[in-house]
Amino acid sequence: MGKPSALLVILALIGSLLPLVTVDAQQSIVRADQFVFGAGSIPTSRRFLSGTGSPESVVTAPVGTVYIRTDGGAGTSVYFKESGTAATGWIAAGSASSSAPISATYITQTCDASLTAEQCLSALASAVLISTTGTGVVSAYTGTSCTNQFPRSLSALAVATCNSVSLTLDVTGTLPVANGGTGVTGGTSGGILGFTAAGTLASSAALALNQLVLGGGAGATPTTLGSLGTTTTVLHGNAAGAPSFGAVVLTTDVAGILPTANGGTGQNSTATFPTTGAVATDVNAVTFTNKTIDAEGAGNSLTTVEKRQWQVARCDNVTATSPGWSFETTNPAAPACVTGTNIQKGVLDFADGASILSAQTYMNLPSDFTGNIDAKFVWFTSATTGSVVWQLATICVANGETGDPAFNTASTVTDTAQGTANQYNDASITSVTITGCAAGETMYLRLFRDPAHGSDTLAATARLAGFELTYRRAQ
Repeated sequence: MGKPSALLVILALIGSLLPLVTVDAQQSIVRADQFVFGAGSIPTSRRFLSGTGSPESVVTAPVGTVYIRTDGGAGTSVYFKESGTAATGWIAAGSASSSAPISATYITQTCDASLTAEQCLSALASAVLISTTGTGVVSAYTGTSCTNQFPRSLSALAVATCNSVSLTLDVTGTLPVANGGTGVTGGTSGGILGFTAAGTLASSAALALNQLVLGGGAGATPTTLGSLGTTTTVLHGNAAGAPSFGAVVLTTDVAGILPTANGGTGQNSTATFPTTGAVATDVNAVTFTNKTIDAEGAGNSLTTVEKRQWQVARCDNVTATSPGWSFETTNPAAPACVTGTNIQKGVLDFADGASILSAQTYMNLPSDFTGNIDAKFVWFTSATTGSVVWQLATICVANGETGDPAFNTASTVTDTAQGTANQYNDASITSVTITGCAAGETMYLRLFRDPAHGSDTLAATARLAGFELTYRRAQ
């Protein structure tokens, strides 16, 4: 017979007043002499007991005894003796532990006050649970934490081996475009990826070596032009399709006027060229034979180069004079005669020393004068080493201007003596300073040597044998 129901327990209490109670529903007979209330001897046969407080560890009874607690409450009013013959082994009827001893070790989700040896999981921290070998005690794992990594393996004690994700070992499948991947596992060698849709990448065909890449438009990947052109072709645009290589078509592919510097004429008017002979340009030399050049023809302008030489001195027997030259009142250059075995000639001597020696002359600039003026000094010396610094200053006087203006800053040329005495030297100045000079004006020239000049190292007289100016005219 199993445990008595609550109804049987109640009926048992009624039976304490009756010699015999029959319970038809269970066909059980409960004798009144089997009940013990209060103090007194307790028979060794099955019995029903009552009293105050829990019987656990207090009331000694055999297995199967029922104890009614008169001061109990819900779940603590009726106790059953389920094990042992001493005072332990009592279980409260209707409690969560009524089918097992409350002193046994339990693992519960939430704490139960009626259990005396439970391990309550809700009291542990949120973590991996570890069971201790031998004791079975469960604890929350507080060991290794894999920051920015993942646990590759766990030991028996839940110790994690952490590592980064290996894209070759730890992943499968293909990362889609939406997650930052390409969505493809392969492509064409020599091709490139292109979006064929908003979220779809695909490989293009192989792009040929050195060729131009053309966009394919929406839904297509790029392609190559298919031609590399040649060294004599250029790429032509095409508003209706792919561009192409071809030769330059002079009637449709060029604009503007090709200048003479690039081999053109610099003109856009029609000209008739001869079918024989050569065409003269500013970059090629042509010899004209039996040609008339009319510098005065309407619209014509011919720039010519002219030279003027000055006789710096002359000798009358042994007397030297310098017609056409004027000398300052102090420190003038000295006209001198040079008598040779064959030639008698006049020179202007510019001696070495501390003073500036000079000579002056003038010329009228032509009314069609234009451009620059160059100068050349022809000189010699008895010295075989050292250099002389020749200097030339100019100034021009126009109609209505003073006839005694200050000279411009002098232009200079440094020239080294020949290694043999009295050999001629040519020293030239290109683009002499002629500030303030214009066509039709009178130009005065002052030619001098300053022996104290830092570059003048000639320790001898420099003898000027000739002087020449080169100027231009626009005729």
